[in-house]
Parts: sequence; structure tokens; C-alpha cells
Amino acid sequence: MAHWAGRTFVIAVLLACPVQALAEARPRLPVALAQEMAELIGRGDQSAYESFAASRYAPSVLADSFAAFQASLLARIYTDTGGFDRLRPVGAAPGWVLAEGRARITGLRYCLTVTYQDADGRSLVTGVTARDLHSAGPRLADPRPAELTGELDRVARAFERRNLFSGVILLAKDGRVVFRRAYGAASLRLGVPMRLDTRLNTASIAKMFTGVAIAQLVESGRLSYDDTLGDRWPDFPNPRIRSLTIRQLLSHTSGLGPNDYYDDPRYPSVRDSLANVADYLRLAMDTPVENSPGTYNYSNSGFIVLGALVERLSGEDFYDYVGDHIFRPAGMRDSFYAPGDVRRLRTAASLTNFREQPDHSHLFVLGPPVESPAMGGSTGGPQGGAWVTADDLFRFSQALRDGRLVSPQTLARMATAEGPPGAGPAGLLGEARAALGMEVIRNNGHVFYGHTGGDFGIASFIYWYPQTGYTTVVLSNRDPRAVRVLTNLSRALITRRSLDGAAAPSGHCLPPA
Repeated sequence: MAHWAGRTFVIAVLLACPVQALAEARPRLPVALAQEMAELIGRGDQSAYESFAASRYAPSVLADSFAAFQASLLARIYTDTGGFDRLRPVGAAPGWVLAEGRARITGLRYCLTVTYQDADGRSLVTGVTARDLHSAGPRLADPRPAELTGELDRVARAFERRNLFSGVILLAKDGRVVFRRAYGAASLRLGVPMRLDTRLNTASIAKMFTGVAIAQLVESGRLSYDDTLGDRWPDFPNPRIRSLTIRQLLSHTSGLGPNDYYDDPRYPSVRDSLANVADYLRLAMDTPVENSPGTYNYSNSGFIVLGALVERLSGEDFYDYVGDHIFRPAGMRDSFYAPGDVRRLRTAASLTNFREQPDHSHLFVLGPPVESPAMGGSTGGPQGGAWVTADDLFRFSQALRDGRLVSPQTLARMATAEGPPGAGPAGLLGEARAALGMEVIRNNGHVFYGHTGGDFGIASFIYWYPQTGYTTVVLSNRDPRAVRVLTNLSRALITRRSLDGAAAPSGHCLPPA
């Protein structure tokens, strides 16, 4: 699945000298630019955003991305925050201005960063980012379950009241579920409410299922992580992909990408009829190897190839293999791969604010979401798209950790970071690296494991935190906006106590890099 569609945000830190002194030292600095941008964002008017971008953004920015695209980025900030209250400037220098404020929807602290360039006596905007800020340090205590669930529920309800979040949240502590709640609608068109047993689409979380399938084949001796694809599939049609190792494909370091199977010109005409791994492979096998092995590029095509390899080595259909060797032993009775059906299969429809453009690109727009089948109505595959309930996904994480799916030794290999920093969706808290079918994230001395998933009208994550005993599961049928906020909030709260002498992440604005 594609990464969460989103803006790469910038974390920020309080400057040593106050903004007033900076303004006096450089009286022409536009310290009011952050306030102007905050007021514009708070209007929630996308046409105003586009007009502002067309007239006040630097020509170099508009040459790379038109005003409507820049307006869509401001619309995402508005959706995350509802605008800002109690905004105060905290730093400025030639080229940037910082301000801190509270999001109107959630009350969470944010840093608003505006970058600009001076031209002909005008300050022209080159970028606007917003980043949530959280406290951390060695003297802070681990959150109790009541605090963690209370805060996640409060924020989820705040988004739900604005029709910006629907889904299911589950929280477990030391292997026991301590909170689960459903929010919003499974289908607005049919008037079906979200329920705890609603099946939601995982998007890329299902890459973990493919990772486990490969690990099981490694355990059985039919495969090695350091085999090339050609070692086990000598006649694979693409010779460059044939030379890649299983380890590289699992850790997104094969050199495949950034183009992916859905960038194939055939994809728009076949996306609603993709029904099996062979259908996906016809697109994925032509994905170019555009970088040297070892370079991180998120690749769905690589996982499609791995799924086809599972079929070849096991002699089973991929979907049957996952059902028999992963879902069944994990007790995942409500999980499967198939096109969604709200009434017949109890799945959630996708609710998206992205609109497809004539060139098949997508823009995020404000207003009511459009309801559509998840993943365009296609069947998911090795790259993602299984349907699960929140309870089933928690059962998977338990089965993976207690030895029912792979041995502890194999899990340790799967959970060893292979790639460089920068895995996972941009803008999330912590340093993420790709392992063998999962993400490994470090933050404030904590190490935690899992995966995110996102697509149009799909946003999900599961993480387990060994040092604190928490497991978090969030599944949503909305675009990754509210879920992005919930991801960072849960990560920040669970890892707020610094471990092993780690330097705590700053809870203030930092100048842009």
C-alpha cells in the first residue's frame, strides 16, 4: 500500500533569544507572518488557501507544485488542528518564523513553522508546517492505563464530533485488553455505525503477514533471508529483480522504487479487478530497480514479489496460506482478503477527502468525505489490504510474540532493523527503521515494534512496547489525519519517560533544518 499521504513535518525548539529582540535587531523580519498564516488556516476555506498560495507563495514553489496542491497541504493542517488558539511567536530569523499554539480540535500543543524568501520587498512563503509537541524527560512517569486511554479517547471523540474520525481503538497492558471503543460510521451512505466487530482494512499492516509467511518458510528450510529471488525462482522474468535478496525485499532496501506497481500506466484501468497475486505480479514485475541495493525506498512491489514466492515455495494460494498458517493459529476468526461489502461481510467503507485529478494524482479537499470501496474494490494482496477486527489484530500480535507463529529466535531476526533511519510515514514521532516485514522505532530510549497502514480512506497502526507492556491498535476508515495525531499522541505518552540516559526529545519549537 502507499504510504500515508501527508506532509513531511518539522519538529521545532525554543530559540535562546526572544522573538522581540530578533525583531528589534532586524526590524524587517516578518514576525507577523506566522500569525497571518494561522489566521488563514483557521478559516477552513480552501479557496482562500489557494488564492493566498497563488499570490503569496514563491514562484520556485509554484513551479514545482501548483497553488491547488499547496492549498491541499493547508487543508490537511486545518483538518488536524481546526486552527490554532493562544498562538505566540517563539523565534524568527531570515527565512523562517516560529509560533506555538493550541489546536482548536484537540487542545494539543503545536509548533507552526513558516519559511519564506524576500523578493522585491515582499516576503514570499516557501513552506508551512505544523507539528504536535509533547513533553518527555527522565522524571516523567510511565502513563497509567486510565491516563493513556482517557487521553486517546478524548482526542478521538474530539475528531469524531467533527466527523473527522471513525474506527476502533484497542489498548492492552501486559497482554490484557484494558480499553476498546468504536467511533463514527462504518458507512455514512448506508447509515451503518462502526462496531467493535466491524472489519476494517489494514492497508500495509498486512505486510507483517507476508513477513511472517516468509519467516515460516525460512524456519522450514525452504528459504534463506540471504537467498536471491533467482536462487528460488531461476526463471523470474525480470533479471534485475531476480538478483535481489529476500532480506532486501523485506526491508525495502532492494533498490526498487520510488516508482511502484500502482505507477504502472495500466493500473488505473485494472485496479478494481485485481483479484489475486498473479494480477498484482503482472504490474509489479515491471517495477524498475532505480537505486542501488541498500538504499531505502518503500516498495509495495517488493512485497508482491515475496507473496508470489510464498505461493511458489509452499504450493498454496497466498490467501489460503495466510489463512491456514497465520490467521487460524492466531485465532483471527474475523480476518480475510476479499473486496469489501458493508452489509454482507461487515466491512467498513472507505471515507476519503482525496479527489482524483485528471492526471490520476489526488488532492485533499475540505468538506464531507466521499464513500467508496476500500482499495478501489480490489482484493488486497501481499503488499497489504487484509480485513481484520481490532481484536483480531491484537490476537495476531500476541500469537507472534508467544511463539505460535514463529520461534522467539526467528522473531528476534524479524525485529532486527535492517534499513537506515527514515522508514514509516514521514512526520511521526521517533526514529523508524525497516526490519524484516515490520518497523522498529526508537524514541527516548524506548524500542517498539509494529507497522502502520494507510491509503485513501484507510488509516491504521499496531505497536507493542516491550519496556512498558503496552500494545496499541487503531483501525480507521478515514484518511490518515486524525490517526496521525493519535499515533504521535500514543507514542509520546507511552515513551515520555526517558530510559537508559536517552536525551529526551524537545517539547518546544526548533528552527527548520
